[in-house]
Amino acid sequence: GGGITAMAFRDGVVVSGGRDGVAKVWALSGAAGRPGRPGRSGPALDLVDELRAGSVVSSLAILESGSVWVASLDGTLSRWDPVVSVVVDEEEGEDAPRGAEGAAWAAEAEEGSRVVRQLATRVSLDNPVLCTAVDEARNLIACGLANGDATLLRLDSGEPLCCWHAHADGARTRAIAIAHGTVLTGGTDGTIRRRWLPGTGGEAVTAAEDFTRMAKVDELAPPHNGAVVCLCPRADGIVVSGAHDGSLRVWDFAPASGGAPRCLYGLMGYKVWLGSVVTDGRRLISDGADNRIIAHLFGGDDVDGTEQGPADADDDD
Repeated sequence: GGGITAMAFRDGVVVSGGRDGVAKVWALSGAAGRPGRPGRSGPALDLVDELRAGSVVSSLAILESGSVWVASLDGTLSRWDPVVSVVVDEEEGEDAPRGAEGAAWAAEAEEGSRVVRQLATRVSLDNPVLCTAVDEARNLIACGLANGDATLLRLDSGEPLCCWHAHADGARTRAIAIAHGTVLTGGTDGTIRRRWLPGTGGEAVTAAEDFTRMAKVDELAPPHNGAVVCLCPRADGIVVSGAHDGSLRVWDFAPASGGAPRCLYGLMGYKVWLGSVVTDGRRLISDGADNRIIAHLFGGDDVDGTEQGPADADDDD
């Protein structure tokens, strides 16, 4: 069937990708700054565009400019840029596209026009792409591949910058993140590894030669016992990793004593076939194959005004 395999959302725009090889772009009407549908209360999704990826969509990313990166299991990575298509013949419905600059894609289009996306670049990586991560400040997109490799490309052009074997033979690179000056990868062998990026100030990376001095890859300990399927970094130095066996780990990438990242918490055995995790720094929200979403709360007041910590936060209601 055409089940949904990837999703991304940003500023009232939702993109969903499926097994049918199509990434669908939806406008969230009724969201902040967007009118709702006449006669309907609350938000609604309106289909505004379809992007043909050609194979099962594995990962999606929406940039500030409105461009959409689509990764597929056929090994392709494509970028679709927004244009404003102006109707010049209302009876025939003929469209004349013009460029959409900056964040114009997110603004309500003028009457008689609409925002669509056109294919700007397509790159073949020769292996199924399982996951992606973007860093707009550094102008990077990172991809995890089915053969255990990880690759970095320029975000603006798709130019390859660096590729390395991130995980052991037979393992796949199932999760990836760009955080704290490194590229983090999670493998189906349970390991989390990191490779340092050139520079320390978060500047854009412009050439493949920048990576020749940064070949060292190290491994975080302890590893997970199942495939690492999600890596969720925060700007405050925290990274949360999750694995299919239901385990979550909270890592401190900026320990006061310096040195290697330190595992602060390990939560295990509470989840069946964990799928993804997000955090706002106080709560960990995770899902899985048991059709439940679980929240772990770390300190602070809960919704009833009581204190709740890691030991008693295993409420799955």
